[in-house]
Amino acid sequence: MSKYYNNFVKKAILAVFVSAVFVGAPAMAVIPNDPKYADQAPTWNQVNAPAAWDFATGSKRIVVAMIDTGMDTWHEDLRDNLWVNGEEVPGNGKDDDHNGYIDDINGWNFVESNADVRTSVFVAEDDKEAVRHGTIVGGQIGARGGSGLDGAGVNWRVSLMPLRAIRS
Repeated sequence: MSKYYNNFVKKAILAVFVSAVFVGAPAMAVIPNDPKYADQAPTWNQVNAPAAWDFATGSKRIVVAMIDTGMDTWHEDLRDNLWVNGEEVPGNGKDDDHNGYIDDINGWNFVESNADVRTSVFVAEDDKEAVRHGTIVGGQIGARGGSGLDGAGVNWRVSLMPLRAIRS
């Protein structure tokens, strides 16, 4: 019996070793190469984001709706994480998905009742920081980490759905 047990143990140890080396070896911490990450690091360390990034950095299947002042959809660190409504045909002037909103490709602007989710009207009394608020929040949620651009969001890959519902 001990002969079989010893062979079994040897094979089990070998299987665990091979699995650890090729499948589940501990990885080095995933830290983004973004130039402004050093400024963000204290915040992300408080919520243990680097430890979470060792397991996952997000998924485009996750949609985060942001009810705010709008978002800069052309921002280089956000545009690849912008939600796209696959049920709409861009620019055809129709409500293809029958949800009551025409051409809502990336979200909806409830302030101006259109599909442009960017802050598009600036007047003298607008608070400049409030105008940028939606873009800043979008960056915290989903700026592409590891892109070598600005900073990193808590989710490097995500689908951001801006819903402009707050005036500046």
